[in-house]
Amino acid sequence: MKYFQSGEVADILNISTASLRSYSQLLEHAGYKFKKNTNKQRQYSEHDVHMLSAMLALKNHHGLSLKNAIEKVSSADFSPSSVLQPIAERQSESLSANR
Repeated sequence: MKYFQSGEVADILNISTASLRSYSQLLEHAGYKFKKNTNKQRQYSEHDVHMLSAMLALKNHHGLSLKNAIEKVSSADFSPSSVLQPIAERQSESLSANR
């Protein structure tokens, strides 16, 4: 399994590394677990990146507070695709309409 470092994930999500660190800490306080290396640095899996992306989508596109977005993605039955797929579809429709 491939793991990403903080800088890579921040670039993927278009956020600062400080914001990524803050969001990750908040998720951990809500019970989410990230893999850590021997230096106790977070290593992000592809699933972690999808969860963070879904959290940001809930906050930025669905109007949830950060606290509510974190609670939602931290729940055991949450699937990132339930949030990310509809956004991708709307973006695709918007691009098609603008052609």
